[in-house]
Amino acid sequence: MTDQVTNDSRLRLKWMYLAWVGMAFCSLVIAIVSALLQGPPEPISAKVGLSNFTFFAIALYCLGTVLSVVILYLLLRSRGITMQSVGLSGAVTIKGILYALSGLVIGIALYTLIEAILGPLGIHMFWGGPSSLTPRWTSALDLITLVCFAVIIGPIVEEIIFRGYVVSALKQANASILAVYALSAMIFTSVHIFIGPGTMIFIFFWSFIPTFLFLRFSSLYPGMLFHALNNLFAYVAAPVWFS
Repeated sequence: MTDQVTNDSRLRLKWMYLAWVGMAFCSLVIAIVSALLQGPPEPISAKVGLSNFTFFAIALYCLGTVLSVVILYLLLRSRGITMQSVGLSGAVTIKGILYALSGLVIGIALYTLIEAILGPLGIHMFWGGPSSLTPRWTSALDLITLVCFAVIIGPIVEEIIFRGYVVSALKQANASILAVYALSAMIFTSVHIFIGPGTMIFIFFWSFIPTFLFLRFSSLYPGMLFHALNNLFAYVAAPVWFS
């Protein structure tokens, strides 16, 4: 009986599809919108009051990842497992906050380093430089959308899926620590494929930071804080700073 309970409490690798639910949901909605408009989906962003289609896509992706978290919750609940098993436990501590802030500084430095290496090769990044691909928010609705989805909702649900579930499932499958870092980074990077190759390289190494925070504290909260601060800088401050 004890062995059966222990086995049932393990996170299944076959649930790994949850990592791509957000991207699939976003792609499906955009495909439906394109079919209804009988053309490119970009005009829909103007119809809802957003200045750029990227903001609309970010919101869709985050909503899709919320759906992924709901599915994970139901899967866990059906087996008598709580969300604490994926890191929603513990408390926010001063030490965790300091680690999160340190991670932010490291992340910005990492981006600068990768941009310096890839720039001369003609591989453009998402933020900064004359070939920046990131749109600048220009209205209150743009800003509200980015704060709600990119800064608040996105970091919470992404950390639950990509660190809480993916990292934990790989650990429980007895993957080596190197494999845990590499495979979880590859999975997280894969859902950011539309952001461009240069930034995907950055995201691959960037994802080591929240993974480290999760493993260090056995809690998602430091990683969530780091992720939220990172996105606040990346999506809200940087486009204005680098414009």
